[in-house]
Formats: sequence, structure tokens, C-alpha cells
Amino acid sequence: MEQIKTIFANDWAKLVPQNEAVLLAVSTGADSMALLWLVAHLPSKLRPKINIAYVDHQLRPESQAETRFIQEYCQEQGFPLYWTKWQKKPVTGLEAKARAFRYAFFEEILEKQNIKYLVTAHHADDQAETFLMKLIRGGELQQLTGIKAKRVFEKDKFLVRPLLSFSKAELSDFITKNKIPYFEDQTNQDLSYFRNRVRHKLMPKLKQENAKVLTHIADYEAQLTELYELVAAELPAKLKQLEKTEGYDVTSFQQLSLAWQHQVLRALFAKEKLAVTKQKLAQVQNALVGERPQVSLDLGAGREFCRSYQTFYFQKKSAVFEAKAIKTRLEVGKWHKLPHGQVGLFEKATFVFQEGDESLSVSKEQAPFYVRQRLSGDKMPYSQGTKKITRLLIDQKIPAKERAKLWYLVDDKDFVYWVFGIKKTDLSPRAVNAKIQYIIVYRRDDRREEKIDE
Repeated sequence: MEQIKTIFANDWAKLVPQNEAVLLAVSTGADSMALLWLVAHLPSKLRPKINIAYVDHQLRPESQAETRFIQEYCQEQGFPLYWTKWQKKPVTGLEAKARAFRYAFFEEILEKQNIKYLVTAHHADDQAETFLMKLIRGGELQQLTGIKAKRVFEKDKFLVRPLLSFSKAELSDFITKNKIPYFEDQTNQDLSYFRNRVRHKLMPKLKQENAKVLTHIADYEAQLTELYELVAAELPAKLKQLEKTEGYDVTSFQQLSLAWQHQVLRALFAKEKLAVTKQKLAQVQNALVGERPQVSLDLGAGREFCRSYQTFYFQKKSAVFEAKAIKTRLEVGKWHKLPHGQVGLFEKATFVFQEGDESLSVSKEQAPFYVRQRLSGDKMPYSQGTKKITRLLIDQKIPAKERAKLWYLVDDKDFVYWVFGIKKTDLSPRAVNAKIQYIIVYRRDDRREEKIDE
């Protein structure tokens, strides 16, 4: 008994500074009552101001008696008690939602009472059970790093677990010898819960095989934590190497080792708040090391990955391209404003050019002309036939996210004569010299830009 008290006091001194108030999460079960007793019997220089948080989930008839017990216990011992009832219970996901309710309540009390430390009764068996449950369910290796004895809970608040050094059996023996009162939650025997199946079916067999299984699991978790801390220390530098003005550099990513590519992508998924799955990570990695210069991948939750030549980035998923685009007809002698300049239809004989103006000669028979944004299947007429706009933009290496910003000059049949700032048709006006009456002029807002390819 004295050994447990000594070990607990040594662990506590490393976790909670002296003279700090704490909020103990107490359920009236054996583990949390052992925790309360140990904290209350710490040496005076280590003993904190104790506050108790309790939630009546109202899931069992015994909960009323448990609530009365903790109220009377705290009154006798002089511990401030903060408690609540869980009124609205869900039909599914009971365990997870009950936990979410509890921790939201704990957070509220910490904030209101200006307490920095929340203390829970998780012990070595809980640690091992959680490890095995995650191992069975599958997922990311980092999830197996284990429960930390101390971690940031919320802003400047901390979650502390000072019982991780002790097994369930040690705590049960301690409770019995010290005659500490507690309630047994009968739902802990219900095998419909995954944790209970691991606790009552799997753990006993593992302990039968090796009595030190809890220690071994904790050791593996500690080693994994060390490795991930080393990786985490190097990740910022790796990400910095990839950063560019818009997104990340594909070539720099390709130069990373395969292992670092995996870690960098996991970090980027976490940064973008994306669910990490083996399939999605593989798709993104293949897109980055593959030969296709432009790739977009749906990552779910309204997000997508995009590679555009030597740049990649994550963004909100683009809206499905509509088969309609608003067309504005050009009127003779008037300018039409575009986001990056203006375009107009004028009589060629009377128009006065300014430096930097770009033009396209057209005939009256070709009119009317319109400006609009792209449509699926757009084509540009050439002297030797037609060319799909999609292929033209690929040849010009126009990034996919820039294509939606482009404006086009089209005729009544929706043939594209000009992608402003990019390319215009090579149809020679010489063949229709006698008929040329108009000129379409594109005037950029920034005349210093390089002229388009004629």
C-alpha cells in the first residue's frame, strides 16, 4: 500500500505543479475513487485544492444512489462538487456521445472555475485495452502511441492521468485494503461493448501468456511515441522545403525518400483537416510522382487535391461545370469590361489604337460576337480545321485553377475565336479583305504584360 502511495506521489510531482487547483473526474467507480483517495492523501506540500466533477448519465437505476453518495461524500470531505445530468441520450453511438458530453462539461467547469488541470483515473489496463482496440480496428500507426500521462486539453488547460503506472488488479487490491467505498457499474460486464469484450475476453488470455503484457504494451507505445516525436521535429523543415507562393513544389516532393513522402502527406492531410486513409494517400502520392501534369482528386468532405504542372495544393472542391455560360453581345463602338481589361467591337477604318492594344479583324458576315467564359467542348477554328480549347490550354500549360478565370470571344455558333490573354485563331483575314469591316480590340489593364502569341 505504501509503495503505491510513494509511486503515485512521485508521478504526481512530475505532472502537477504545487499549489495548483485540480478538477478530478469521478464516476464513483473503483478506479476514480482510488484516484480521489490517493490525491487526498498526498503529502501536504503536494496536495492540491481538490474539486470534483461528476456526471449522472441516467443510464442505470443505480445512478440515483451513486449521485446521492458522491454528494454526501464531497460534503463530508469538504470537496467542491460540480455535477450534471445527461438529459438527451442518442439512439446510436452511446459511448462516444456520452464521453463527448462528459468532456464538454469538464471543459466548462475548468473555464468557469479557472482550473488548469483535469485529472482522470485511466490506468495501465485502460492503456493496453485502448492499444488493442485500435490495433484490431486498424488505422494510422500514430494512433498506437498510447495515452499520455499529461497533455494539453484546451488552450492553457491540461489533462493529467497519474494512474498509468498501476494495473487494474493493483488498484482493486488497494481499494480493498483501504476500505475505500465505490460502486460497481454493471454495464462494465456487458459484452455488447467492444471495450468490455477486449477487457474480459482478450486481456485475461494475454496476461495468461505473459504476466508482463501491460508493461510490454506500454514499452512499445513509449518507443512509438519517441519515433513520432523525432519525425515531428523534422517535419516542419521538410514542409518548408516544399512551400511556394501558391501551394507546394512537386519536384521537391519527388526528391524526398518514400518514407518522408508518406509522412509529409500525412502532415498535409492533418493540416487540411482531411481524413487520412491508405487509399487517398496512395492516390495523392501517385499523382505527385506520376507523369500527368494536371490532376485533381476528390478527397471527400468538399475538398480536393490538385496538381498543376510543378505545383500542388488542396482546395475546396470545384463546382460541377455548368453546360451554360452567360454570353454578352458586343455592340459596335462600345467597350465591354472584363476582370483583367476590356474588349470592344469597332469599325476598323476609324479606330485609333493605343500602345499594347491587341486586335482581331473580322467581317460583318461573322457577326454577332459575344464574350463569355468556357463551356465544355469549346473549339477554336483554325486555317487547318479546329482545335479543342482543352488541348490548347494544356499546350499553353495553363493551370487548371486559372482556366475558370479566362474569358472567350465567340460567334453565334459558339466557336471560340479568342481566349483573351492566351491565344486567338490564326484564320487569315487576307482571304476576306474586301469584306473586313470590323476589328475586335482587347486592351489589358496592365499593358506591361507580355503580348499573346499571334
